[in-house]
Amino acid sequence: MSYAIRVKNISKKYKIYNSEKNRLGQIINPFNKNTQKEFIALNNISFDVNEGEILGIIGSNGSGKSTLLKILAGVCFKTSGELFIKGKVASILELGTGFNNELTGIENIYLNASIMGIGKEEINKIKDDIINFADIGEFINYPIKTYSSGMYARLAFAVAIHVNPDILIVDEILSVGDIEFQNKCMDKFKEFKSLGKTIIYVSHGLDAVQNYCEKAIWLEKGEIKEIGSAIEVVEKYYKNILELDNGAESKNCFVKLSDVLICEKKNVYQYNDSITFNIKYEVLDEDISTPGITVEMKRAYTKPCEFRHMDQFICSINSNVDDFLIPWNLGENNIKLTFKNLMLKDGVYYINIIFSESQNLISLESIENAMSFTINSERKSSGFVFLKEEWRV
Repeated sequence: MSYAIRVKNISKKYKIYNSEKNRLGQIINPFNKNTQKEFIALNNISFDVNEGEILGIIGSNGSGKSTLLKILAGVCFKTSGELFIKGKVASILELGTGFNNELTGIENIYLNASIMGIGKEEINKIKDDIINFADIGEFINYPIKTYSSGMYARLAFAVAIHVNPDILIVDEILSVGDIEFQNKCMDKFKEFKSLGKTIIYVSHGLDAVQNYCEKAIWLEKGEIKEIGSAIEVVEKYYKNILELDNGAESKNCFVKLSDVLICEKKNVYQYNDSITFNIKYEVLDEDISTPGITVEMKRAYTKPCEFRHMDQFICSINSNVDDFLIPWNLGENNIKLTFKNLMLKDGVYYINIIFSESQNLISLESIENAMSFTINSERKSSGFVFLKEEWRV
């Protein structure tokens, strides 16, 4: 069987500057190396993906998954190594990539498809199929700045699969869609495979990787930890997660999470309650120019440390995206984060915390299950999040 993608000894390195002034100084005087540090996002990785194969890529936050996908998709340059790709590539990366918030859904179909190399005449032929698959109703005529993250995901996936790619690259974006749409996407994966097309799929949903991928790669700190059968690789990765939960310490030299406390001093919340976290962290290296923090919320399948591959992604917020400058002084620092009016279904929820640098491209520290809490709600509905509804005649 011939390969669709061949990766040979690829590395990706980022420069970290301790200030914007030093970043500018490096441009003026590129021989001055004292104002920069080097972060290795990918370190000499090699693998092949066969035609008609579905490859899953797993790993913790900051392991290099998204960087690898960006290189494969052609939106990020490798530092060294060789990359061979056969055929046309369509990619679905972060929400909003390839879209213009001010344009309508239909206008963005033309924009996004043209970025993937499709001409206007061909887009006219597939436009109705894209609209039908996305299934977002009248919102297709609205500016996409009015879209929910799920609508973004629907439209992005619909465009990508209808431009007839040979290789489809999909990041964690599908986790924001509803279960019905996720199943619809997975059915499309099967159809693509039957047509001999290749799919690269990054997901924290380990059950999806086991169910739909023949092969998987486990990335850790920019290197391939394991590669092989998806079932075997996921089992090894999950076992490693449990071992880390049982006391392994972080070895990073930038920042260390000290504690996460719930300010209300309770652990059980009701529907529409608000919750405030007090996040304490120790900065070990203050020479970071653009530090940020991401907080992910997930609903546990049973308990936060058990069956994590079945957990449901709820949301993710980031301080840099919200234009909030986090304190970054050497030693102990402290910030508070409030989630207002929790409209969540019954269950146990937990948060992951990721410290990052350089517009969230470089992960400095990642802490899974930093804090958990319980929601008791008398409201009954399917799904995990309640939306405010109003019935009228």
